Amino acid sequence: MLFKRVNFELESGVYTVAGKNGSGKSQLLMAIAHQYGNNLLTQYGFNRDIIDEKSVQINPKPRKVLWRPPIRKIGEASRGSLYATMGPTSYMDIDNFSGYTFSVDERFTQLHNRIANIFVAGTIQNANEQNKKLWRTISESFTRVFHKSIDGKFNPQGGRIGLKLENNEVSNFSTLSSGEQEFLSLVCDLITEPEVDLFLIDEIDLHFHPDLQMIVLNEIEVHLKDRILLATTHSPSVALRCFCQKFFEKLDIS
Repeated sequence: MLFKRVNFELESGVYTVAGKNGSGKSQLLMAIAHQYGNNLLTQYGFNRDIIDEKSVQINPKPRKVLWRPPIRKIGEASRGSLYATMGPTSYMDIDNFSGYTFSVDERFTQLHNRIANIFVAGTIQNANEQNKKLWRTISESFTRVFHKSIDGKFNPQGGRIGLKLENNEVSNFSTLSSGEQEFLSLVCDLITEPEVDLFLIDEIDLHFHPDLQMIVLNEIEVHLKDRILLATTHSPSVALRCFCQKFFEKLDIS
C-alpha cells in the first residue's frame, strides 16, 4: 500500500480524493471497505498481509459502508434482452431491493433486473406507498438530470425499463447510455440502502460529461441527506466544487 496511517474527520456531505493515476486513491477506498467486510484485496490482486486493517480511520465510525468500484460492465446482463428477469415475489418486498447484499459485479450487471423490479413493485395494482415513492423518486431524479423520462412495461413475459418515447412506447434498456445507467445504479444505491452512512465511490466522474458532473453531484446530495459520500476523481471541477462547498460551509459570515 502507498499509505500506513490515514485519519478522517467527516461530517455529512460529499468529499473527494483527487490525484494522479497510481497515487493510491482506489487503494484508500478499498482499505476502508475491507474493514467493513468487503474482502476485496485478493479479488483485485493484493496480498491481504500488506494491509493493516486499522490503516484508515473514519470518525465518527460508520455503521455500514457501501463500496462502488469503477464500473466497467454496467447493464451487461441485459444486453440484447428486451425483458428483465423477475423473481416470483421479490418485487413485492422492499428489503429485496438492497444493492449491498449483491456482489459488486452482480449489482451492476443486473441493473435492468433491479430497476424493473422496483418499477413493478411501485406501479402494480395495490402497490404500497413506500414502493410507489421509491419508483417515483428514481424516475423524477432521472428526469431532473437528463431531461428525459423513463418508464416501464410489465406483462407475463416480464418487466422492462427504458426511455419513454413520443408514441408512449418504451425503448430497450440497452439504449440508455453508460452515463444514464450509471446514474440509475448510483441513485438506487443511495435510496435503497438507508442503513449505509458511508458511500465509497471510485471514479465518480466516470461516464459523465464534464457539463453533467456538477448536476449529478447536486442530485446526489438530494438523496444523500445526512450521510457521507467519499469519492475519488480525476476531474478538477469535481474536486474544486467539493472543496469550495466545504470551505464556504465553514465560513462564519454572520
